[in-house]
Amino acid sequence: MYSVIAYLHAHYDESLSLDQLAEHFYISSTYLCRIFKQTTGFTLVEYLQDVRVQQARAYLRETSWKVTSIAEKTGFDSIAHFGRVFKHLTGHTPLQYRKKYKKE
Repeated sequence: MYSVIAYLHAHYDESLSLDQLAEHFYISSTYLCRIFKQTTGFTLVEYLQDVRVQQARAYLRETSWKVTSIAEKTGFDSIAHFGRVFKHLTGHTPLQYRKKYKKE
């Protein structure tokens, strides 16, 4: 499972599907989902979203990139989805987070 986690961290910025991931590791998607949840306590989607939001938080603190660029660089397909996931995981919108935590 560590190789799957490492793969997610290395490829979070890409469009990843469950089937592609399972095929990459030569296992069924059903088995991958089950064993990932048993091992980490998270679904693959939850884990990948968390990795993406962690990186987005760093970009918001450390860069002046537009939020749309950050959403793209962290693998989100739409700015609306990025905003919903970010707020769900952090309690702030991306702009609120930047305003509160931006390094001067």
